[in-house]
Amino acid sequence: MLTGPLTGPSSAPSFDIAKDFLRSERALYGLSDAEIDSLELLGESLSPTGLRMLRVPQVFNGRPVFLSQTRILLDPAGRVRATLGPLAPGPASPVGAGG
Repeated sequence: MLTGPLTGPSSAPSFDIAKDFLRSERALYGLSDAEIDSLELLGESLSPTGLRMLRVPQVFNGRPVFLSQTRILLDPAGRVRATLGPLAPGPASPVGAGG
Protein backbone atom coordinates (compact mmCIF):
# COMPACT_ATOMS: atom_id res chain seq x y z
CA MET A 1 0.00 0.00 0.00
CA LEU A 2 1.23 3.46 -0.90
CA THR A 3 1.30 6.09 1.80
CA GLY A 4 2.04 9.78 1.53
CA PRO A 5 1.82 12.04 -1.51
CA LEU A 6 2.16 10.59 -5.01
CA THR A 7 3.73 13.78 -6.44
CA GLY A 8 5.73 16.74 -5.23
CA PRO A 9 4.15 20.11 -4.37
CA SER A 10 2.92 22.31 -7.21
CA SER A 11 1.30 25.71 -7.61
CA ALA A 12 -0.02 24.84 -11.10
CA PRO A 13 -3.78 24.73 -11.72
CA SER A 14 -5.36 21.63 -10.16
CA PHE A 15 -6.40 20.01 -13.43
CA ASP A 16 -2.89 20.48 -14.89
CA ILE A 17 -1.43 18.76 -11.81
CA ALA A 18 -3.88 15.88 -12.25
CA LYS A 19 -3.14 15.43 -15.96
CA ASP A 20 0.61 15.65 -15.38
CA PHE A 21 0.28 12.88 -12.79
CA LEU A 22 -1.73 10.70 -15.17
CA ARG A 23 0.93 11.25 -17.87
CA SER A 24 3.68 10.23 -15.44
CA GLU A 25 1.71 7.04 -14.66
CA ARG A 26 0.31 6.40 -18.16
CA ALA A 27 1.40 2.74 -18.11
CA LEU A 28 -0.52 2.14 -14.88
CA TYR A 29 -3.71 3.76 -16.18
CA GLY A 30 -3.31 2.50 -19.77
CA LEU A 31 -3.98 5.93 -21.25
CA SER A 32 -2.26 7.63 -24.18
CA ASP A 33 -1.27 11.29 -24.09
CA ALA A 34 -4.16 12.03 -26.46
CA GLU A 35 -6.62 10.30 -24.12
CA ILE A 36 -5.26 12.23 -21.13
CA ASP A 37 -5.50 15.50 -23.09
CA SER A 38 -9.14 14.73 -23.95
CA LEU A 39 -10.20 14.33 -20.30
CA GLU A 40 -12.67 16.91 -19.06
CA LEU A 41 -12.98 18.42 -15.61
CA LEU A 42 -16.51 17.91 -14.33
CA GLY A 43 -15.89 19.81 -11.10
CA GLU A 44 -13.59 20.60 -8.22
CA SER A 45 -14.56 20.60 -4.54
CA LEU A 46 -12.60 22.09 -1.67
CA SER A 47 -12.82 20.65 1.84
CA PRO A 48 -12.44 22.75 5.00
CA THR A 49 -8.96 21.23 5.43
CA GLY A 50 -7.86 22.38 1.97
CA LEU A 51 -8.09 18.97 0.28
CA ARG A 52 -9.26 19.36 -3.34
CA MET A 53 -11.23 16.68 -5.15
CA LEU A 54 -11.38 16.81 -8.93
CA ARG A 55 -14.09 14.83 -10.73
CA VAL A 56 -12.90 13.70 -14.15
CA PRO A 57 -15.18 11.70 -16.46
CA GLN A 58 -14.02 10.24 -19.77
CA VAL A 59 -15.89 11.31 -22.89
CA PHE A 60 -15.62 9.71 -26.33
CA ASN A 61 -17.41 11.13 -29.38
CA GLY A 62 -19.30 13.50 -27.09
CA ARG A 63 -20.66 10.73 -24.88
CA PRO A 64 -19.51 9.67 -21.42
CA VAL A 65 -17.64 6.37 -21.22
CA PHE A 66 -19.70 4.05 -19.00
CA LEU A 67 -18.38 3.78 -15.41
CA SER A 68 -15.22 5.77 -16.15
CA GLN A 69 -15.33 8.72 -13.79
CA THR A 70 -12.36 9.11 -11.52
CA ARG A 71 -11.65 11.44 -8.65
CA ILE A 72 -8.21 12.85 -8.04
CA LEU A 73 -7.38 14.19 -4.58
CA LEU A 74 -4.86 17.00 -4.09
CA ASP A 75 -3.61 18.31 -0.77
CA PRO A 76 -3.21 22.04 0.01
CA ALA A 77 0.39 21.95 -1.30
CA GLY A 78 -0.82 20.75 -4.74
CA ARG A 79 0.39 17.17 -4.30
CA VAL A 80 -1.65 14.26 -5.65
CA ARG A 81 -2.68 12.13 -2.66
CA ALA A 82 -4.95 9.55 -4.32
CA THR A 83 -7.06 8.61 -7.30
CA LEU A 84 -10.41 6.88 -6.89
CA GLY A 85 -12.51 5.25 -9.57
CA PRO A 86 -11.69 3.71 -12.93
CA LEU A 87 -10.52 5.17 -16.21
CA ALA A 88 -11.07 3.06 -19.32
CA PRO A 89 -7.87 2.47 -21.26
CA GLY A 90 -8.15 2.90 -24.99
CA PRO A 91 -11.72 4.17 -25.54
CA ALA A 92 -10.44 6.28 -28.44
CA SER A 93 -9.27 3.18 -30.33
CA PRO A 94 -11.70 1.98 -33.00
CA VAL A 95 -13.39 -1.34 -32.31
CA GLY A 96 -11.56 -4.12 -34.14
CA ALA A 97 -8.37 -2.07 -34.58
CA GLY A 98 -4.94 -3.46 -33.97
CA GLY A 99 -4.98 -6.65 -35.83
